[in-house]
Amino acid sequence: MKGVFYRSDTRKPEEIFAGGFQKRDANSAGPVKRWPIDEEHALDIVPSSAVCVTRFFEAAPLFPVADLKSNSWVYVLDLDTSKMTNTQQWQYEDMGQKGQLGNPGALWPMFGQERAMDSVASDEIIGAVHVKRHFDGNVFEGGRFLPITYQANPSYEGPDATVALAENLISLLVQAKAWINMPAQEQGIVLSTKTENFKD
Repeated sequence: MKGVFYRSDTRKPEEIFAGGFQKRDANSAGPVKRWPIDEEHALDIVPSSAVCVTRFFEAAPLFPVADLKSNSWVYVLDLDTSKMTNTQQWQYEDMGQKGQLGNPGALWPMFGQERAMDSVASDEIIGAVHVKRHFDGNVFEGGRFLPITYQANPSYEGPDATVALAENLISLLVQAKAWINMPAQEQGIVLSTKTENFKD
């Protein structure tokens, strides 16, 4: 079964469209769990062991977090869900085992609706939208992003209807010239409300 996912990266489309996404640790047998340091946080994934993606478009521009001042490209992906690991489900089950499901603060990583794969091939990338990012402080406080341009991937091998749908939907966002909220850590899935009087 196929599904649309997103991944944000500061590398430009000419590089990603040519080579796709590869995990940094080529020797990893697959997505590897990284257990938290205490009972109040959900487990995470070792980032180098997989290519992480999200089902949540608004969460994608939170990453990468190494340089929050850089603009990014949000890649639109058409992926086989049978080949991915549901890391969000890991987190949910882990919090259930710890009796933390009633604690919104403990569940905050789940807002990203994260999934993980060994790789994403070039022909699975529908296109990329260039976004300007603005954060309210650190990544946990969320922020907003502005879609600037959209670029289709000529190597994508999926249906023409999918190409048209992605381009039409994202073109509307580009034309709107409106900032879009990214999720904040607060209460897990609550969007940042610090948008009043924000100007480009």
